[in-house]
Parts: sequence; C-alpha cells; structure tokens
Amino acid sequence: MRKLALKTSPTKTHSPQPTAPYSSFILHPSSFPQNPYANRKGAILILTLWVVALLSLMAHGIILRARLGVREAEWADIELQARQLNRALTALAVDRLAQDENPDVDSFKELWGRHYAAESSALLAEFAGNARPGPEYLLEIIPVDEAGKVNINLAPLELLIAILREYGAGLRSPDIAKAIIDWRDQDDIGPAERDLYQNFNPPYAPSDTDLKSIDELLFIQGMDPSLFFGEDANHNGLLDPNEDDGDAYWPDDNMDGLLQPGLADAFTVYGDGSININTTPPPVLRAVIRLGLDEDPAADTWADRLLAKRQGPDKIDGTDDDTPFESHDQLVALLTALIGEDTPAQALRFASPFAVTSNAFRFFTAAKFPGKHYAMNAEIVIIREGDQLNMIEYHDGL
Repeated sequence: MRKLALKTSPTKTHSPQPTAPYSSFILHPSSFPQNPYANRKGAILILTLWVVALLSLMAHGIILRARLGVREAEWADIELQARQLNRALTALAVDRLAQDENPDVDSFKELWGRHYAAESSALLAEFAGNARPGPEYLLEIIPVDEAGKVNINLAPLELLIAILREYGAGLRSPDIAKAIIDWRDQDDIGPAERDLYQNFNPPYAPSDTDLKSIDELLFIQGMDPSLFFGEDANHNGLLDPNEDDGDAYWPDDNMDGLLQPGLADAFTVYGDGSININTTPPPVLRAVIRLGLDEDPAADTWADRLLAKRQGPDKIDGTDDDTPFESHDQLVALLTALIGEDTPAQALRFASPFAVTSNAFRFFTAAKFPGKHYAMNAEIVIIREGDQLNMIEYHDGL
C-alpha cells in the first residue's frame, strides 16, 4: 500500500492580530439595501407637522386679530356714542344758560350754574324725547364763570403776585408774575424776554401781546403743570377720589386730603377786568382782599364773611340756600359793616374790583364710559352779548 506523505512547510511565527472592536459586529444601516422612499416620507411627515403648526399659528393670529377688531369696533362705537352725548350735553348747557331770566345778576344758584349729573338714558329722554337701549353713561356738566376769574391780560403785577401766592407758587410768585408781564408786553426789557426763551430747547419767543388762551401760561418761565392744572381735574371744586390717590389716576396729586386748585381756575383771557363776587373762586377772593388790606390778618375773615353771604348756611355754591349779592351797592354795604365806618369810601375802594354779573361762561362736560375709568370730555366757552349766545371755543377728547 502506498502511503501518502504529508508535506509540511516550515513553521512560521505570526504576531497576534488586534481584536476588532465590538462595534464592528453591529450591522450598520448602510449595510442594508436602501429604500429610496424612506427619507422622503420622513421629510414629508416633518414638513406636514410644520405646516400644521404654521396653520395653527396663523389661525390663532386670525382669531386674535378678529377679537381685537371686534374690541376696536366696540370701543370705536362707545367713543362715538360718548362724543355724541357730549354734544348733547353742550346743547343742554347752552339751553340752560339761555333760560337765565335776569342777566343783570349771575350766580351758581341759577340753572346754568347748577352741577348737572345724570345717566345717559335720562338725558336722551329729557333732551331728545326718547331713550334708546344701550350701555348707561354717567354724564356731567360742570359750570365755570369766566367772569369770576382774573383777566390775565389786565391784572397788575401786585395782583398777579397775590394770586400766585394763594395758589401755592410761594417764593417763586414775584418771578413768575414778572415773567407774565414780560410775556404780554411789547418791549424787550425784563428778566424773561426773547433772549431767555431763545436758549430753550426748542427755542421760541414770547408773544409780546395779550394772551389768546390761558394755556399760554404753560410756556412762561417758571410755570409748571402742577401749578397750572392743580388737582381739581373736573373743575367741580370737590376733592374726588382720583384727585387724592397719588399718581394712580389723573391728575397727579400729593394725597394730603386737601384739594389744591390750579391757576387755570384763577385766570381768564375774557372780560373787562371786573370779578363777579358771586362766582369768584375762594382763593381769588382771598388774594384780592389780602392785597387790599396789605396782608392784614383780617383779610381772611373778610373773605369768609363774603363767601358766607353768597353761599348760605350750607357753605356750598349752587344750592337752594344761596343768597348771592343782588347789586354792587349790597356788596358795598356789607364791606362798610365789616370796616366799621360810617362812610362807605373805603368800602367802595375795596368793592371796586368786583361786579355781580357775567358775560363769559365755560362748561366742562363728561360722558364716563360704563364700567371703565375713562371719560370723553368736552369744554366750551359761551360769550353772552345782549340776547345773543355765541360759542367761541369747543374742545373734546379722551
């Protein structure tokens, strides 16, 4: 038997091979056959989700804009109604003034001088003869007699200083009074002339003529809004909640529980310079009396007596118990009694700035939005010339 010989090669030494990492035994996706539609389906799914999200955002935006549009439409309708109500209030104020039966004596006891407050349905029923359904607005008419104020264009320097002090200007009173004189006079001599205002930013110049509007005071050196406007935002002479709450609601105030009036209620650009004793604000009356008595402490007592005479026992203007001065002679008689002299010469001098009648009237009207802290306000000025009533100012707004 033939034997097979196994041929062997010489033994070789091999270096050990490195062990492959575990990951080399994991099948990678790239090792599988690729589905050409797999990535496209994922992209479509992601794109679809994005489209749905964008459509949702767009729908939300459309709904939000629609809601805002509805609210804006509702607000515009409310504002329109409030403006129309103010015009009705203006017409009512003029009508009440037209019913004045005795234009030779004017006081807040008369119909035009009474504070008017009602709901909108009552006004429509009274003025238009019918009432329509809708939200109830709170309505007001606040009368102000321009003839009870001091004409800013005619007041001498001493009277300006006295009034400024009474209204809280303090040590600034002389400087502000001189600036008012410089603003209205036609010369360039004084501390507050053209060269001063040219350094302001932006620069401007004094009018060098009579003030056309009392608002011009805000441009005069030394004046500030708090001194001009005071705290009596609605000009009703009462300390209302929004006038004693700091800066929560207009106007800003010091929350001291006292009503600080503003110069806007003390000065006017209308009238012949006389002051209606029946309607002048108490601070103006005190300032005039103090000036006449050279700051005599008795001045306040005199002013209180004059106020008590016109306001009656309740010490409130515009009520049934008012007893206004019926004539200039009646005022002289009371001043004579206060002075304690037999001759009325000195009383005549004290009474010379005063009158008992008026020819310029300002009315503030307001339609307060139901359930809100806002109001549409209007302001008018009526000049009476004989039997004619002429509206020369009208402003309205929020």
